Amino acid sequence: MNALGVTNKLVEENKIDTIVMTRGGGSKEDLIVFNSEKVVRALHGLSKPTIVAIGHERDVTLSELVADVRAATPSQAAEW
Repeated sequence: MNALGVTNKLVEENKIDTIVMTRGGGSKEDLIVFNSEKVVRALHGLSKPTIVAIGHERDVTLSELVADVRAATPSQAAEW
């Protein structure tokens, strides 16, 4: 969570255009953090467009739904 808290500052300092958050598949327990209110609100508050791809195609998290772009897989996110 702290990493998301400082992201806006890093984005401005390093002139980053897009933020990408990915994580490969796993159990529902492994992916549950991406459904937490704190993570979803932090993503929503980022100053630059976001691409989020968590898990595999069948997995959908709240983080992906709040992102500017949802990729079905981390590989697809890399193609953007």
